[in-house]
Amino acid sequence: QRVLDNPDGTDDLRAEAGLAVAKGHLAKEELDVAYTRFRQVATSSRNALGAEAKYHMMYVRYLQARYRDAEQEVFELVNDFPAYDHWKARAFILLGDVYVQLDDRFQAKATLQSVIDNSTEAELVAQARARLDAILASELEETTPAPDEELEVPLGEEGDPQDSEE
Repeated sequence: QRVLDNPDGTDDLRAEAGLAVAKGHLAKEELDVAYTRFRQVATSSRNALGAEAKYHMMYVRYLQARYRDAEQEVFELVNDFPAYDHWKARAFILLGDVYVQLDDRFQAKATLQSVIDNSTEAELVAQARARLDAILASELEETTPAPDEELEVPLGEEGDPQDSEE
């Protein structure tokens, strides 16, 4: 806090301190305070620190189940911090989670696939792939009948499936 209040500190030093304070509030689950602190950093810092703060604003909205607000934060991050691919990729991965919560699996899959196709960071690609695989597995699970389920076949008048078309 002293760094934040020091008029002789550089903007980057204040932004770094502000980010640390905001993360402390996030760790204590003081989400509204954390969001406000992250917003202060994102507004005052137009570099990687600002991009990181904007990402955390999105994450707070996600934790608050304010999914449409979280979605909007991503688009603002992309607009306001276009040069920071790391934070954009992380935001898109989280956006995939947002779309899952909004029951829009199509968008979730497309968003995660874009990270897989475009990110140069192996760790982020792996995270996106793991989430995409989880979505695909859950879809497969929903469409695959359980092994002990009986399959009903409509029969024709004579009891022959072929007779039903005559």
